[in-house]
Amino acid sequence: MRQFFIVGVAVCLCATTAAAQIKVSGTAQCGKPDPVHLVPVGDRPDHSLGIEQVKCTWTKPLEIGTDKSKDGVSTATADVSGDTSRARGSHVATMESGDKFFMWGIRVQRRPKTLR
Repeated sequence: MRQFFIVGVAVCLCATTAAAQIKVSGTAQCGKPDPVHLVPVGDRPDHSLGIEQVKCTWTKPLEIGTDKSKDGVSTATADVSGDTSRARGSHVATMESGDKFFMWGIRVQRRPKTLR
C-alpha cells in the first residue's frame, strides 16, 4: 500500500445557537505511514487488507477561539483490490493547550494507469 493517508480537513463544529454555525478549516501535512501492514486476503492475487498510521503537522492550524491545532496522528484501514483502495480512518489532533479533537473519514481512490 503505497498510498499516503492524507488528511483533508473540512470541519464544522456545532453552533452555540440553532441559527448560527461556525466553520473551521485547516491544512495538515502528513509524512510517510509508519507502521504499514498489508496482508493478502487469498481469494485473488490483487486483494489485500491493510492498516497504516501516519503522523501529521498542521501547516495551517485550525483555530477554535484562541487555541490552535499543532499535530496529530491518522490511523486507517484499507481494502485494496486491483487498482482501487477503499480506506476508512480516524485522526486525533492535539491543540496547543493540550486538548484533543477527533475526526473520521472515508476515501475511495484509484491508482493512475502510470502506477500499475
